[in-house]
Amino acid sequence: MKYILIGPGNIARFHISAFNKIDSELIGILPRKGSSTVHKFCKEFDIKKVYLSIEEVLLEEENWDAAIVTCPTMQAVKYVKELSKLNKPVLVEKPVSHNVNELYEIKNLKNIMVGFNRRFYSNIIEFKEFVQNNNPTIFVNLPEVNINQEITDKKYIKLPYKIYDNSVHVFDILNYILGSIDWVNAVIMSDNKIESIIAHGIGRSGIPINLNICFNSSQNFLISATSKDQSLELMPLEVLRSFRGMDVNEPTSSRPFRIYKPNKIREVSVKISNNLKPGFYEQAKLFSEFCSGNIKNITPNLNDAYEAILSISNLEKLINSDRSIKIEK
Repeated sequence: MKYILIGPGNIARFHISAFNKIDSELIGILPRKGSSTVHKFCKEFDIKKVYLSIEEVLLEEENWDAAIVTCPTMQAVKYVKELSKLNKPVLVEKPVSHNVNELYEIKNLKNIMVGFNRRFYSNIIEFKEFVQNNNPTIFVNLPEVNINQEITDKKYIKLPYKIYDNSVHVFDILNYILGSIDWVNAVIMSDNKIESIIAHGIGRSGIPINLNICFNSSQNFLISATSKDQSLELMPLEVLRSFRGMDVNEPTSSRPFRIYKPNKIREVSVKISNNLKPGFYEQAKLFSEFCSGNIKNITPNLNDAYEAILSISNLEKLINSDRSIKIEK
Protein backbone atom coordinates (compact mmCIF):
# COMPACT_ATOMS: atom_id res chain seq x y z
CA MET A 1 0.00 0.00 0.00
CA LYS A 2 1.30 3.43 -0.97
CA TYR A 3 -0.02 6.22 1.18
CA ILE A 4 0.31 9.96 1.66
CA LEU A 5 0.27 11.79 4.97
CA ILE A 6 -1.38 15.14 5.70
CA GLY A 7 -0.06 16.99 8.74
CA PRO A 8 3.40 15.63 9.60
CA GLY A 9 3.96 16.03 13.32
CA ASN A 10 4.51 14.08 16.53
CA ILE A 11 1.49 11.77 16.24
CA ALA A 12 2.34 11.14 12.58
CA ARG A 13 5.61 9.53 13.66
CA PHE A 14 3.72 6.79 15.51
CA HIS A 15 1.59 6.09 12.44
CA ILE A 16 4.63 5.90 10.15
CA SER A 17 6.41 3.49 12.49
CA ALA A 18 3.33 1.25 12.59
CA PHE A 19 2.75 1.31 8.84
CA ASN A 20 6.41 0.48 8.24
CA LYS A 21 5.74 -2.80 10.06
CA ILE A 22 3.06 -3.82 7.56
CA ASP A 23 5.17 -3.12 4.46
CA SER A 24 3.45 0.11 3.47
CA GLU A 25 5.22 2.93 1.68
CA LEU A 26 4.92 6.61 2.55
CA ILE A 27 5.37 8.39 -0.78
CA GLY A 28 4.62 12.00 0.14
CA ILE A 29 3.42 14.49 2.75
CA LEU A 30 1.32 17.65 2.82
CA PRO A 31 2.57 19.95 5.62
CA ARG A 32 0.99 23.17 6.80
CA LYS A 33 1.94 26.21 4.74
CA GLY A 34 5.18 27.75 5.92
CA SER A 35 6.19 24.78 8.08
CA SER A 36 9.70 25.21 9.50
CA THR A 37 10.17 21.52 10.33
CA VAL A 38 9.12 19.85 7.08
CA HIS A 39 12.68 19.42 5.76
CA LYS A 40 13.79 17.78 9.00
CA PHE A 41 10.75 15.48 8.88
CA CYS A 42 11.47 14.50 5.26
CA LYS A 43 15.09 13.72 6.10
CA GLU A 44 14.05 11.65 9.15
CA PHE A 45 11.76 9.41 7.08
CA ASP A 46 13.44 9.69 3.67
CA ILE A 47 10.41 11.35 2.08
CA LYS A 48 10.94 12.55 -1.48
CA LYS A 49 7.64 14.26 -2.26
CA VAL A 50 6.23 17.34 -0.50
CA TYR A 51 2.81 18.43 -1.76
CA LEU A 52 2.02 22.13 -1.77
CA SER A 53 -1.77 21.88 -1.55
CA ILE A 54 -4.66 19.46 -1.22
CA GLU A 55 -5.47 20.18 -4.87
CA GLU A 56 -2.07 18.79 -5.86
CA VAL A 57 -2.71 15.70 -3.72
CA LEU A 58 -6.00 15.09 -5.54
CA LEU A 59 -4.49 15.67 -8.98
CA GLU A 60 -1.81 13.05 -8.34
CA GLU A 61 -4.22 10.42 -7.00
CA GLU A 62 -2.81 7.74 -9.30
CA ASN A 63 0.41 7.78 -7.24
CA TRP A 64 -1.14 6.73 -3.92
CA ASP A 65 -3.68 4.22 -2.56
CA ALA A 66 -4.67 5.69 0.80
CA ALA A 67 -4.27 8.77 3.00
CA ILE A 68 -3.55 9.39 6.67
CA VAL A 69 -4.70 12.72 8.14
CA THR A 70 -2.89 13.81 11.31
CA CYS A 71 -3.22 17.57 10.99
CA PRO A 72 -4.57 19.79 13.81
CA THR A 73 -8.22 19.04 14.54
CA MET A 74 -9.53 22.36 13.22
CA GLN A 75 -8.38 21.49 9.67
CA ALA A 76 -9.29 17.78 9.64
CA VAL A 77 -12.85 18.04 8.32
CA LYS A 78 -11.72 20.16 5.37
CA TYR A 79 -9.25 17.47 4.30
CA VAL A 80 -11.69 14.64 4.91
CA LYS A 81 -14.26 16.29 2.65
CA GLU A 82 -11.72 16.84 -0.12
CA LEU A 83 -10.26 13.33 0.08
CA SER A 84 -13.69 11.69 0.19
CA LYS A 85 -14.28 12.90 -3.38
CA LEU A 86 -11.85 10.22 -4.57
CA ASN A 87 -13.54 7.45 -2.55
CA LYS A 88 -10.12 6.23 -1.46
CA PRO A 89 -9.47 4.90 2.08
CA VAL A 90 -8.60 7.56 4.65
CA LEU A 91 -7.42 7.18 8.25
CA VAL A 92 -8.02 10.42 10.17
CA GLU A 93 -6.88 11.08 13.73
CA LYS A 94 -9.53 11.51 16.43
CA PRO A 95 -11.63 13.47 17.22
CA VAL A 96 -11.88 14.84 13.61
CA SER A 97 -13.83 17.86 14.92
CA HIS A 98 -15.11 19.33 18.19
CA ASN A 99 -18.25 20.54 16.42
CA VAL A 100 -21.08 18.01 16.58
CA ASN A 101 -22.95 19.65 13.70
CA GLU A 102 -19.87 19.54 11.49
CA LEU A 103 -19.46 15.82 12.21
CA TYR A 104 -23.15 15.19 11.57
CA GLU A 105 -22.71 16.45 8.01
CA ILE A 106 -20.00 13.89 7.20
CA LYS A 107 -20.82 10.99 9.55
CA ASN A 108 -22.14 8.74 6.78
CA LEU A 109 -19.01 8.84 4.59
CA LYS A 110 -18.00 5.22 4.19
CA ASN A 111 -14.36 5.43 3.11
CA ILE A 112 -13.11 7.00 6.36
CA MET A 113 -11.64 5.23 9.41
CA VAL A 114 -11.03 7.24 12.61
CA GLY A 115 -7.92 6.84 14.76
CA PHE A 116 -9.36 5.76 18.10
CA ASN A 117 -6.30 3.59 18.75
CA ARG A 118 -7.26 2.70 22.34
CA ARG A 119 -10.13 0.57 21.06
CA PHE A 120 -7.50 -1.95 20.03
CA TYR A 121 -5.94 -2.37 23.47
CA SER A 122 -6.08 -5.99 24.59
CA ASN A 123 -7.21 -4.60 27.98
CA ILE A 124 -10.20 -2.79 26.48
CA ILE A 125 -11.31 -5.90 24.61
CA GLU A 126 -11.19 -7.98 27.83
CA PHE A 127 -12.99 -5.23 29.76
CA LYS A 128 -15.77 -5.14 27.16
CA GLU A 129 -16.28 -8.92 27.44
CA PHE A 130 -16.61 -8.61 31.23
CA VAL A 131 -19.21 -5.85 30.91
CA GLN A 132 -21.24 -7.79 28.35
CA ASN A 133 -21.26 -10.91 30.52
CA ASN A 134 -21.90 -9.36 33.95
CA ASN A 135 -24.14 -6.27 33.53
CA PRO A 136 -22.08 -4.23 36.03
CA THR A 137 -22.09 -0.64 37.29
CA ILE A 138 -19.51 1.59 35.58
CA PHE A 139 -17.41 4.26 37.30
CA VAL A 140 -15.30 6.69 35.27
CA ASN A 141 -12.70 9.13 36.56
CA LEU A 142 -11.38 11.87 34.23
CA PRO A 143 -8.70 14.06 35.85
CA GLU A 144 -8.51 16.25 32.76
CA VAL A 145 -6.64 19.53 32.46
CA ASN A 146 -8.76 22.70 32.55
CA ILE A 147 -6.95 25.57 30.85
CA ASN A 148 -8.57 28.78 29.61
CA GLN A 149 -12.12 27.58 30.22
CA GLU A 150 -14.58 29.52 28.10
CA ILE A 151 -17.75 31.06 29.57
CA THR A 152 -19.95 32.95 27.13
CA ASP A 153 -21.73 36.26 27.73
CA LYS A 154 -24.85 34.29 28.60
CA LYS A 155 -22.84 32.39 31.24
CA TYR A 156 -23.04 29.22 29.19
CA ILE A 157 -20.23 26.98 30.42
CA LYS A 158 -18.21 25.21 27.73
CA LEU A 159 -16.28 22.10 28.65
CA PRO A 160 -12.52 22.54 28.31
CA TYR A 161 -10.78 21.86 25.00
CA LYS A 162 -8.99 18.81 26.43
CA ILE A 163 -12.27 17.01 27.11
CA TYR A 164 -13.07 17.18 23.40
CA ASP A 165 -9.55 16.48 22.18
CA ASN A 166 -8.15 13.98 24.69
CA SER A 167 -10.90 12.56 26.92
CA VAL A 168 -12.86 11.81 23.75
CA HIS A 169 -10.99 8.47 23.82
CA VAL A 170 -12.88 7.55 27.00
CA PHE A 171 -16.24 8.65 25.61
CA ASP A 172 -15.61 6.53 22.51
CA ILE A 173 -14.70 3.52 24.64
CA LEU A 174 -17.88 3.94 26.70
CA ASN A 175 -19.98 4.13 23.53
CA TYR A 176 -18.15 1.15 22.07
CA ILE A 177 -18.82 -0.95 25.18
CA LEU A 178 -22.23 0.34 26.33
CA GLY A 179 -23.85 2.04 23.36
CA SER A 180 -24.72 5.74 23.40
CA ILE A 181 -25.19 7.28 26.85
CA ASP A 182 -28.10 9.31 28.19
CA TRP A 183 -26.70 11.78 30.76
CA VAL A 184 -29.47 12.35 33.28
CA ASN A 185 -28.18 14.63 36.05
CA ALA A 186 -25.07 16.41 37.29
CA VAL A 187 -23.53 18.37 40.17
CA ILE A 188 -20.97 21.05 39.33
CA MET A 189 -18.60 22.71 41.74
CA SER A 190 -16.98 25.95 40.58
CA ASP A 191 -14.74 28.77 41.77
CA ASN A 192 -14.60 31.23 38.83
CA LYS A 193 -14.23 28.16 36.60
CA ILE A 194 -15.38 24.56 36.92
CA GLU A 195 -13.44 22.51 39.46
CA SER A 196 -15.43 19.28 39.29
CA ILE A 197 -18.39 17.55 37.67
CA ILE A 198 -20.24 14.52 38.96
CA ALA A 199 -22.68 13.12 36.41
CA HIS A 200 -24.88 10.06 36.12
CA GLY A 201 -25.83 8.37 32.91
CA ILE A 202 -27.37 5.21 31.49
CA GLY A 203 -25.95 3.33 28.52
CA ARG A 204 -28.13 2.07 25.71
CA SER A 205 -27.65 -1.39 27.20
CA GLY A 206 -29.22 -0.20 30.49
CA ILE A 207 -25.96 -0.15 32.43
CA PRO A 208 -25.57 2.80 34.86
CA ILE A 209 -22.51 5.07 34.67
CA ASN A 210 -21.04 7.31 37.36
CA LEU A 211 -18.74 9.96 35.88
CA ASN A 212 -16.35 11.98 38.01
CA ILE A 213 -14.32 14.84 36.51
CA CYS A 214 -11.95 16.63 38.89
CA PHE A 215 -10.00 19.07 36.76
CA ASN A 216 -6.22 19.35 37.24
CA SER A 217 -6.34 16.72 40.01
CA SER A 218 -3.50 14.42 41.04
CA GLN A 219 -5.41 11.32 39.97
CA ASN A 220 -5.32 8.86 37.11
CA PHE A 221 -7.73 8.08 34.31
CA LEU A 222 -9.96 5.21 35.42
CA ILE A 223 -12.78 3.10 34.04
CA SER A 224 -14.05 0.42 36.41
CA ALA A 225 -16.84 -2.15 36.26
CA THR A 226 -18.30 -3.76 39.40
CA SER A 227 -20.65 -6.74 39.53
CA LYS A 228 -21.41 -8.48 42.84
CA ASP A 229 -18.06 -9.41 44.44
CA GLN A 230 -15.95 -8.93 41.32
CA SER A 231 -14.61 -5.81 39.67
CA LEU A 232 -12.29 -4.86 36.84
CA GLU A 233 -10.49 -1.54 36.55
CA LEU A 234 -8.49 0.15 33.84
CA MET A 235 -6.14 2.56 35.64
CA PRO A 236 -4.54 3.94 33.60
CA LEU A 237 -6.23 2.57 30.48
CA GLU A 238 -3.07 0.61 29.70
CA VAL A 239 -3.29 -1.49 32.89
CA LEU A 240 -6.12 -3.90 33.73
CA ARG A 241 -6.64 -5.19 37.28
CA SER A 242 -9.15 -7.78 38.43
CA PHE A 243 -10.47 -8.01 42.00
CA ARG A 244 -12.67 -10.57 43.75
CA GLY A 245 -13.75 -10.27 47.37
CA MET A 246 -11.92 -8.50 50.19
CA ASP A 247 -8.87 -9.29 52.28
CA VAL A 248 -9.36 -8.41 55.95
CA ASN A 249 -6.38 -7.52 58.12
CA GLU A 250 -7.41 -7.86 61.76
CA PRO A 251 -6.47 -5.27 64.39
CA THR A 252 -3.04 -5.42 65.98
CA SER A 253 -1.59 -3.93 69.13
CA SER A 254 -0.14 -1.03 67.15
CA ARG A 255 -3.19 -0.63 64.87
CA PRO A 256 -6.48 -1.13 66.74
CA PHE A 257 -8.72 -1.29 63.68
CA ARG A 258 -9.39 -3.60 60.74
CA ILE A 259 -8.12 -2.85 57.24
CA TYR A 260 -10.19 -4.02 54.28
CA LYS A 261 -8.38 -4.38 51.02
CA PRO A 262 -9.77 -5.57 47.66
CA ASN A 263 -8.31 -8.96 46.77
CA LYS A 264 -6.41 -8.48 43.52
CA ILE A 265 -6.41 -11.69 41.52
CA ARG A 266 -4.82 -10.45 38.31
CA GLU A 267 -2.95 -7.51 36.79
CA VAL A 268 -1.93 -7.22 33.16
CA SER A 269 -0.61 -4.40 31.00
CA VAL A 270 -1.63 -3.77 27.42
CA LYS A 271 0.18 -5.97 24.92
CA ILE A 272 2.93 -4.12 23.05
CA SER A 273 3.23 -5.13 19.40
CA ASN A 274 6.49 -4.61 17.51
CA ASN A 275 7.70 -2.15 20.16
CA LEU A 276 5.15 0.44 18.98
CA LYS A 277 2.83 2.83 20.79
CA PRO A 278 -0.06 0.66 22.11
CA GLY A 279 -2.86 0.06 19.64
CA PHE A 280 -1.05 1.54 16.64
CA TYR A 281 0.13 -1.73 15.09
CA GLU A 282 -3.37 -3.24 15.41
CA GLN A 283 -4.83 -0.03 14.01
CA ALA A 284 -2.48 -0.10 11.01
CA LYS A 285 -3.34 -3.75 10.30
CA LEU A 286 -7.05 -3.02 10.55
CA PHE A 287 -6.71 -0.04 8.21
CA SER A 288 -4.89 -2.25 5.72
CA GLU A 289 -7.86 -4.62 5.81
CA PHE A 290 -10.20 -1.63 5.57
CA CYS A 291 -8.40 -0.63 2.38
CA SER A 292 -9.17 -4.08 0.99
CA GLY A 293 -12.88 -3.71 1.79
CA ASN A 294 -12.85 -5.80 4.96
CA ILE A 295 -14.75 -3.72 7.53
CA LYS A 296 -15.07 -5.21 11.03
CA ASN A 297 -17.32 -4.24 13.93
CA ILE A 298 -14.36 -2.81 15.84
CA THR A 299 -13.47 -0.45 12.97
CA PRO A 300 -14.15 3.12 14.20
CA ASN A 301 -15.82 5.37 11.63
CA LEU A 302 -17.04 8.95 11.36
CA ASN A 303 -20.35 8.06 12.97
CA ASP A 304 -18.40 6.83 16.01
CA ALA A 305 -16.54 10.16 16.14
CA TYR A 306 -19.89 11.93 15.88
CA GLU A 307 -21.38 9.83 18.70
CA ALA A 308 -18.37 10.47 20.98
CA ILE A 309 -18.50 14.24 20.44
CA LEU A 310 -22.29 14.15 20.74
CA SER A 311 -21.95 12.49 24.16
CA ILE A 312 -19.58 15.25 25.31
CA SER A 313 -21.87 17.90 23.81
CA ASN A 314 -24.88 16.42 25.63
CA LEU A 315 -22.92 16.43 28.88
CA GLU A 316 -22.13 20.10 28.30
CA LYS A 317 -25.81 20.85 27.69
CA LEU A 318 -26.70 18.97 30.87
CA ILE A 319 -24.40 21.01 33.09
CA ASN A 320 -26.00 24.17 31.69
CA SER A 321 -29.56 22.91 32.22
CA ASP A 322 -31.96 22.86 35.15
CA ARG A 323 -31.15 19.16 35.61
CA SER A 324 -27.81 20.13 37.16
CA ILE A 325 -26.97 21.54 40.58
CA LYS A 326 -24.31 24.22 40.70
CA ILE A 327 -22.30 24.79 43.87
CA GLU A 328 -20.18 27.94 44.17
CA LYS A 329 -17.17 27.72 46.50
